[in-house]
This record gives sequence, C-alpha cells and structure tokens, in this order.
Amino acid sequence: MNILTKEFIAVAIGGAIGSTGRFALSRWVQTISRHKDYPWGIFICNVLGCLLMGVLAGILIHRFSLGPVWRAALLIGVLGGFTTFSSFSLDTIMLIQSGDVISASTNVILTLIFCLIATAGGLLITNSLIIH
Repeated sequence: MNILTKEFIAVAIGGAIGSTGRFALSRWVQTISRHKDYPWGIFICNVLGCLLMGVLAGILIHRFSLGPVWRAALLIGVLGGFTTFSSFSLDTIMLIQSGDVISASTNVILTLIFCLIATAGGLLITNSLIIH
C-alpha cells in the first residue's frame, strides 16, 4: 500500500473519530447551555479544536517527529473532523435568516477571535513546556 493510500485511510478514520467527538460534545454543550438558540456547542468545539491543534502542532514541531500517516490522521482527520467551519457557517446563516443578525455577528466575531487565540495559546503552552 503506498503512502498516499495510507494517509487517505488515516484521514478517513481520524475524521470519523473527530466528527463523532464533535457531535457528542456539541450536543452535550447545547443541552447544558442556558441560551439554546445560540450555537454554543459548535463554538466550543471550534475553540477546543484550535487549542488542541496548537498544542499538537507545537509538540510535533518541537518534540516528536510523527510520520506523515500519523500527522494526517491527527491533524487533518481527527481535528479536521472535530472543528468545523461548515457547521459554524450554517449556524451563522440560520441566525441571519431567522432575523437574529446580532447573534450571527457575535458568532462570527467570537469564533474567529477565540479560535485564533486558542491556536496561538496551544502553541505558547507547548513552547513553554518544551523549552523550559
């Protein structure tokens, strides 16, 4: 089996794990949220996934050298399936279509800011743990 086929299979398996994890966490967050109309579940998944992406990228850059199949499985498969801007986009459009432009705008701003902060934070955490 060639490397491309192995990576493809790894991404597919990782994506299934990440997607089911996103589904479970997103549903759970929505059930405990006081504001059921706001897509907190996807927001939390995107921020957590970005934090994990930063941590894993930092670990892979500074500490471990995983082969391309494992990198593809973890970063593209698991975390790509776990975070989802397609669900974020749909939630935002649905808010706009329902006339809730304020919540739609808040969703865009909060998701963008917190996901960038989480990714940078993950890299900073990893860098400080590995360097010190």
